[in-house]
Amino acid sequence: MKTHHILGALLGVAMPSLSTYAAIPPDYTVTYLGGHYGNAVNDSGQVVGLRSNDAGNLRGWLWQNGVMTDLCPLPGGRDSEATAINNIGQVVGYSRTAGSDESQHAVLWQDGTITDLGVLPGSMYSFAHGINNAGDVVGLSVYSYPGSAFLWAEGIMTRLTTGEAYDINDATQIVGSDYNSRAFLWQNGLITDLGTLGGAYSEARGINNKGQVVGGARTTNGNYHAFLWQEGEMSDLGTLGGQSSMALAINDYGQVVGFSTKEDGLNYPFLWDDGVMIDLLQFAPGRWAMDINNKGQIVVGAYLLTPIPEPATFSLLALGSLVLLRRRHRA
Repeated sequence: MKTHHILGALLGVAMPSLSTYAAIPPDYTVTYLGGHYGNAVNDSGQVVGLRSNDAGNLRGWLWQNGVMTDLCPLPGGRDSEATAINNIGQVVGYSRTAGSDESQHAVLWQDGTITDLGVLPGSMYSFAHGINNAGDVVGLSVYSYPGSAFLWAEGIMTRLTTGEAYDINDATQIVGSDYNSRAFLWQNGLITDLGTLGGAYSEARGINNKGQVVGGARTTNGNYHAFLWQEGEMSDLGTLGGQSSMALAINDYGQVVGFSTKEDGLNYPFLWDDGVMIDLLQFAPGRWAMDINNKGQIVVGAYLLTPIPEPATFSLLALGSLVLLRRRHRA
């Protein structure tokens, strides 16, 4: 991550920006994840998601370098799902608990151990949606909807507001949707309504370490469009030609992924970068692009897309070209 910023500072205008490399029509190597649905990818290329096992139960899983590892539920529980992973390999999601009620609790998997994160007072269910690199977890704790957005840190679950929290960055900025179905940003106990695209509703699904937020919002004509919120302003990212779109994740370089309809009304996975929305169905048959890491790797359905060349490789090629040009100039 720092490599790009350092090279950009050294090369100035001679160095293509990160958005420039992705604005060029991308190409990818495509890795099949064994028919299992992927939810998230970290900067090491570890992927987590959901599958059905031979007994028909749901299982969270961790994929790394071609090896798939089951993330088992809490003792006595039947099902689990992995929803997010940070850069040190901590995974969060949910698991069914033991007992006749079979409630679902937010959980954390680390080093082969599962931890029950519990529920807020008065709740029966909880679900973890996001985790930052400090191991702070956000999600939903609920008995009946709308429930409460929570922050779990250092073993303590704290209520943030009525609604649901979806993501958290390393500055402990948290985004989600409140009880009025409005996108919010939580920071240091203060909640900011991020607004809409002219309609009544919005929800925030992802935030990067620059504080840029993405999600979906109603427009003035009632359609739902993907948005990018930054510096107090919400921008419409448009669609792939249809009426609706939704942004699900953003990396630290401002690249956004999600899904959009086309004229046929079907969902198509997209990558949005520097004002350009690209249909990813040409690379993988999934209908949703769930996550993107800082290497530009994207989870689409049961596939992991790795850009060719990767951003770091592109930067090094540009640096090498500049050095060669300078040597020729001196000669």
